[in-house]
Amino acid sequence: MKNKIINFLLIFISVFVGLRIFNLVLEFHNRPRGSFTAYTKKLSNNEQININHPESFDINSKGKNTILLIGDSFGVGYKCGNLKNIAGCLKSKSGKHVVNLSIQATTPAQYLKSLKSYIEDQRKKNKNINGETVNVLLYSNDILIDYAACNYLNSNQKLNLENSERNFLNSICSSEKNDFHYNQIKIDRNNKYWVNLRKNFKIIYYLFGKEVYLLFEEIAGRLILSTDIKSLGRSSYVQKWGNQTAEAKLVANILNDIKNYCDEKKCNPIFTFFPNVEDLNKESKIYNSYISFQKYMLNNYQIKVFNGYEPFFEKSIKRATYSLTDVHSNCKGYEIYANWLLNLN
Repeated sequence: MKNKIINFLLIFISVFVGLRIFNLVLEFHNRPRGSFTAYTKKLSNNEQININHPESFDINSKGKNTILLIGDSFGVGYKCGNLKNIAGCLKSKSGKHVVNLSIQATTPAQYLKSLKSYIEDQRKKNKNINGETVNVLLYSNDILIDYAACNYLNSNQKLNLENSERNFLNSICSSEKNDFHYNQIKIDRNNKYWVNLRKNFKIIYYLFGKEVYLLFEEIAGRLILSTDIKSLGRSSYVQKWGNQTAEAKLVANILNDIKNYCDEKKCNPIFTFFPNVEDLNKESKIYNSYISFQKYMLNNYQIKVFNGYEPFFEKSIKRATYSLTDVHSNCKGYEIYANWLLNLN
């Protein structure tokens, strides 16, 4: 028994030390590759807006020479810095005035709100300025219902939604679990199981470090995504984009409102899907669900949502993640995407 205990301790210590060293290697590989500066600006109408530039940067619109970028953390791209994220690449490639209004962990309802805040402020300053290109970046987790989506739903009674769909969305908004990560499926026994499992999985975080934990979480997410198991996270996004769900229809209404708003204010919206760069594959479930939503938008709203997988497919790139533990795009991926955006119209 004594020898067994000693052997167990030796194995545990070896694994513990090995994974701790591996965690340090992952931390180094996941380090930022550029300097990033952002701030919150108060506009003339007393609203606040997120600006992903130094405070000395001139955010005022230059009309047709201005490109607005609106998205979530993929639009922010903070680990690549202000010069190597999508906005930085757009500026260096086009020479135009690029204003990055993206906000981490947000969804299309916030994109609409940010666009309105910026455009209203700029039109108030100069009524003759117009013609901005508005690049709206969509990503798989934009299907989530967050606080901005709930506010949009409650403020708009005449949406293209069935009563049952509106009631379902209202139930999500009224749930105590209404936050960015846990609000998608009603909290039933199945979902409580996955939430608790994720909490218990955190022991890896405390034992071996954040990066090792994130790596195991990514592996688990990829395994779940390859099955039909219902869970939180990316595997839950797939069916919601591809099956004309209430969540997808709400996103469709918001995109239509962005288009109508730009028609009124004379700006040019371009809607694109940023790919899930951890699996750049035409056979992936998320890719095919994007295609379904793309067809839905074109058939029902005559709005084209451009497929951001295309530039990666053209270069035969299968994976473009920032690191093993960060599924955001690497800086080269942002450059590829920015070059592709400039050729859209």
